[in-house]
Amino acid sequence: YVEITMKAAKETEATTAEQHARESIRVARTTRELLKKFAAAYRIFQELEECEGHQQVTRLEFRGGSTIFTDDDVHDKIAITKELFLLVIQDRDVQRL
Repeated sequence: YVEITMKAAKETEATTAEQHARESIRVARTTRELLKKFAAAYRIFQELEECEGHQQVTRLEFRGGSTIFTDDDVHDKIAITKELFLLVIQDRDVQRL
């Protein structure tokens, strides 16, 4: 009886560790995609503010092939304002992540 219980505990522990590893990878990928979207949104937001002056931007358009999310958009000079954050989280693709 003790051997069966110990064997079951080891199998459960191995399964839990495997699930944890898969979940960690999923979270890392999702976080990376979110970071790329926020960085691209920052770039778009900056471009819109430059083109439109100081008019308030109420919506960012991520749809279509014109918006490409790259690792080049991610740098340490990004400042996500409350306004930009609220715009980004309205995007359906961001909400799906």
